[in-house]
Amino acid sequence: MRRQIIMVVTGTVLAAMIVLVKPPIYVVHVLLVVAMYITMASAWNFLGGFTGYPSFGHGAFFGVGAYTTAILFRDFGLSPFLTAPLGGFVAAILAAAIGYPTLRLREEYFAIATMSVGFIFQLIARNWQFTGGGLGLYVQPPEWYDVRTINS
Repeated sequence: MRRQIIMVVTGTVLAAMIVLVKPPIYVVHVLLVVAMYITMASAWNFLGGFTGYPSFGHGAFFGVGAYTTAILFRDFGLSPFLTAPLGGFVAAILAAAIGYPTLRLREEYFAIATMSVGFIFQLIARNWQFTGGGLGLYVQPPEWYDVRTINS
């Protein structure tokens, strides 16, 4: 257990330091996508693997965290590297609020409830203006990041 904690802390510190090196933007993109898939797989493994619940709502909470981070960057200019934990916290609070009643359901009722949550969040994201509606959000890289390093 102690070794796992050390590995997680080391990985987190190295991931946070990547912005100091200023690698090409596609490298940052690939690393972020890998981190997102690791997070999604861990969440699915926890709920689907350990408890046996077939959850279809993970993407909704993932989207809430992503939209939180993107909106904070778009509207307030806060760095996504700093607001990503806040996006995760908002998604976790919302997941706890929705998970409290849905985790009392069994078998196919739980699956239907989690699928419904995903559909409801999809409707919200497509129809509310502050989420960008059907077009979504376009977020440019931060001003301090030199986009010209893409080809290097």
